[in-house]
Amino acid sequence: MISIFSLFLELLFDQIIPKELYIIPLFTLVSILFIKKKNYIFLFILGFIYDLFFTEIIFLHSIIFVIFGLIKKNNLFICILVITLYQIILYIFYYLFQIQIISIKELFFITTHYYILNIIYYFILSIIYKKKS
Repeated sequence: MISIFSLFLELLFDQIIPKELYIIPLFTLVSILFIKKKNYIFLFILGFIYDLFFTEIIFLHSIIFVIFGLIKKNNLFICILVITLYQIILYIFYYLFQIQIISIKELFFITTHYYILNIIYYFILSIIYKKKS
């Protein structure tokens, strides 16, 4: 349920935050770390819906979400690792298919700016889940 809420929250923030700030919400990706059950079909469908709303590359995020569902653990280090791996996977995919070519320096800059909003969201989810337990 939290992942579906995160998807809609991400859609909202995507409309509000200017792209020039490089503070991109990855709420859906971060919420995967808090899913209790290993439901890979749900993650695949969630990734497909994510692709429909945010990218033109169908099934890319479906595969990425399932992979991150396999390594999910609820701690800050894993959250940072997931965000970093996500950026590297997208960079490699875009580079291989020459969709968007950016330098390693630009990749580092964008990735570090992804952390701001997403780590704040991670801590909010941590507080919510601690209250539930």
